[in-house]
Amino acid sequence: MFRMVIALPSSLAKISSPGGRDCNEDAVLTKAKGSKLLSIVADGLGGHGGGDIASSAAVEAVFRHIRGSDAATAWNIEQAAHRANMAVLSQGGAKTTIAILYMDGHTAVCAHVGDTRVYQFREGRVVFQSQDHSVSQMAVAVGEITPDEIRGHADRNKLLRALGDTQAVRPDISVLTAVKDDAFLLCSDGFWELVPEREMEWDLSQSLDARDWLRRMGDRVVSQQTEKSDNYSAVTVFI
Repeated sequence: MFRMVIALPSSLAKISSPGGRDCNEDAVLTKAKGSKLLSIVADGLGGHGGGDIASSAAVEAVFRHIRGSDAATAWNIEQAAHRANMAVLSQGGAKTTIAILYMDGHTAVCAHVGDTRVYQFREGRVVFQSQDHSVSQMAVAVGEITPDEIRGHADRNKLLRALGDTQAVRPDISVLTAVKDDAFLLCSDGFWELVPEREMEWDLSQSLDARDWLRRMGDRVVSQQTEKSDNYSAVTVFI
């Protein structure tokens, strides 16, 4: 159960859309009560079949684990990711990326597998950004391209990790400190590919709350959509 201590966040919002596709293979969950907030975005890999089933299974597994053992620790989130991986593997070949944000008071633990991202903003600027498990992110790491060039890179969609790949999942986990007026964004690649970080920051500076911020960024996504555009999902949080 979620224990009640202090009220966080001040506001939150979520969106999930099929974009230009017939089926939405993303899954999103947000649960907030007292001092605790759990947000999850998963992006099912449609090219492998059953992406919608995989993403939903992963989100549900994380929620069940956190609900039964609610400590905001790196170990607990790692175990939640492991449970999610087992749930996806049980679907028989489906795969998904995932991003998790679990807050308890001012402690924020985030984890991700694949290229669904977690951002933290402070004083209007990105102060934390998860690093994709992708070929294009590796190209950044070795200096072949800049971070901005990931969006147009030839190998943009080639992932190095996903839930459902193997029995042993390796999420990247970070334990962050959240302070008043911080903001968080979780989003699938169909969202962040169309909203550069400088535009995230600009829209944040113009927004009154999490819903307003998400609406502004969502309008950018919609304005660039085509009939082949990917699913897109996001969660925004104001502290």
